[in-house]
Amino acid sequence: MTFEQRLAWAGNLRGTPGPDGFLTLSAGGPLRLSRPGEIRDGRLVGPQLWLGGLSRRMLVVAPVPDCGRLGRAPVVLDARHAIAGGDCRDGYYLAASGDPEFVREAIAKVRVRPA
Repeated sequence: MTFEQRLAWAGNLRGTPGPDGFLTLSAGGPLRLSRPGEIRDGRLVGPQLWLGGLSRRMLVVAPVPDCGRLGRAPVVLDARHAIAGGDCRDGYYLAASGDPEFVREAIAKVRVRPA
């Protein structure tokens, strides 16, 4: 994105804390937030929570209401964090990068429980 595009993006994104303490994002103007499970150009672009990233280890959690529809669409990451493993179950896609043991453990043992 150009600097001007990033300014327009930032100027049209709003965050409002809810009574439960969670931040709810909304968009205005030309900005549109992707929907859960949305795929664009063969990549998953919907909401994603990235945990880690300063090291080579990272876990990405993304809501995907219909895991079967996801197919092999990868999440969008930068070159430092190539996805080494992933799984979609119970309406959530989990992807991990890092050393093989971390990836295996993260994909096998992390569970997402909706509120």
